[in-house]
Amino acid sequence: MKSLLKDFWNDWSWEWFCSMNLHDHSTINTAEHYLRKWRVGLERQEDIRVGYVGYMNLFPHPHIHLLMIGCNENGETLPDVEAERWEKFWYKITRQTAHIVLIDYSEGATGYIVDQNTPRGHSEMIEPYNTELLNEKRSG
Repeated sequence: MKSLLKDFWNDWSWEWFCSMNLHDHSTINTAEHYLRKWRVGLERQEDIRVGYVGYMNLFPHPHIHLLMIGCNENGETLPDVEAERWEKFWYKITRQTAHIVLIDYSEGATGYIVDQNTPRGHSEMIEPYNTELLNEKRSG
C-alpha cells in the first residue's frame, strides 16, 4: 500500500515540503483547523492558489508533513514565496514551529513521508486540498 501511495504522489512536481509541529494531544481535526487558517492566510496574502497532500504523525510528537504546489495568474509559484514568512505565520497561529523547504527531488520527499511518517495506527492522511489545482498540475 505504501508503494502505491508513493508512486501516486510522485505524479506531481512538488515545490514545498512542510514539517509543522502541533500541540500534544492534537487530533486530525485540530490539524485540519490550523491548516485551514494557515493556507487561507497564504493564499490571500500571496495571491496564490495552493494544493497539498500530506500526513499527520503522532510520534515522537504530533506533527504534519505536507507536499505543496502553488501558482497564480502571473506565473508565480511557491518557490517565489518567502517560506520563512509562512513558518512564522504557523507559529503565530499555533505557537508551534514549522520548517518549509524547497523540494528539488520530489521522490525523496514523498519517500520520506510515506516510508518514515505513516506508522500504522499512529498517523492519518491530511485531507488533500484543492483537488482542482492538483489535477491541473498532475504530470503522471
